[in-house]
Parts: sequence; C-alpha cells; structure tokens
Amino acid sequence: CEDFVRLFLDSPRAELSPSDRPNSELCGHRLPQRNFYSSTRILMLELHTEYQPVRRYSGFRGSFHFIPVDQYKSDGQPVPNSDCDQQFLSSQQTKSGRFFSPRHPQNYPPGIACTFVFRALPGERIRLDLQGLSLGSDTDADNGTGCRLADPPSQDRVLIFDSDKEDANLLASFSTRCAPASRQQ
Repeated sequence: CEDFVRLFLDSPRAELSPSDRPNSELCGHRLPQRNFYSSTRILMLELHTEYQPVRRYSGFRGSFHFIPVDQYKSDGQPVPNSDCDQQFLSSQQTKSGRFFSPRHPQNYPPGIACTFVFRALPGERIRLDLQGLSLGSDTDADNGTGCRLADPPSQDRVLIFDSDKEDANLLASFSTRCAPASRQQ
C-alpha cells in the first residue's frame, strides 16, 4: 500500500516519537471498520502518500465528534485482582445500569477474558440487553472476514449463564469462529 492513513488512538500527548506504534493503518476502499475512538484526550491521524506524477490524488474525508468520556463509563464495580472482571449488584437505589467491554468504544484487546456478574435481590430477575455486539474484529490483522488471522483458530465469544457456579446452565452463546486464512471458506 503506497498511500495510507495511520491512526494513533492511545497517545498521552499530541506528539509522536519513533517508538510510537499506530493502532490502525488504513489503506484502500475496504475499511475493517468506519468508527475509531481515542482512549485519551488525543487522537492523531497521519497521512502518507507516494508521489506519482500521472496519478490523481483524491484524498479522504471524514467527520469527528468530541464526546463525553462518562458516556462510556460502566456502572459495575471492578473485581479485585483481575484485569477486567466486574460485578453489578442490585440495591434499593440501583435497578439498572450500563456495562461495556474493556476499552469500549475502542476494539477490545486480543486474548482477553472478562467475567461480568450480575446479582439481583431476592424476588428480582435480571434482564440483559446487548446492544451493538460485534465479535472477532481486529483492525491490525483483519483478513476481510471480520476474523483475526489466527493459528491455531481463535474464537471470540460471549457466554451467558444463569449463575456464577461451576454447574451453571448456559442460557445464550454468541461467537465467531476464526480460522487461519488458508482454512477460511
């Protein structure tokens, strides 16, 4: 790819050093996704082009929005000694809330396993509304199918159980099975 755009989504300051690596490098018309979010107050976009005198340069266009960071704050409590586990407890004051995957609205990191536990008071049930469920996308190593190039095959999944006990019943499963490019159909 001769002309490309690099996105830096995790920069703590508005300057780049030679050791900074982009979160995504975009090239061509088929983008792995259309929306990108910073994890800090800074997002940097870097355009690279190769000069070719007979070529027409049309560039790119887009839009941006400054959004409140608390819009993506999960209402759960972090579980001690875990990277991303959370618990959500019903109380007389708390009857509903929001939860997000790690780093949301950015892509979740590869190789992560998080547990979200929801506990209702006696006499209550739990209704879970999943919105915008998107599994298996990794913009840095996407093969155009929405699956990471993986060997051995990987599986991104969300499992919903009726309790946090070992013998819990599986209520729902959402997954994408990803195989190496040579095995993709």
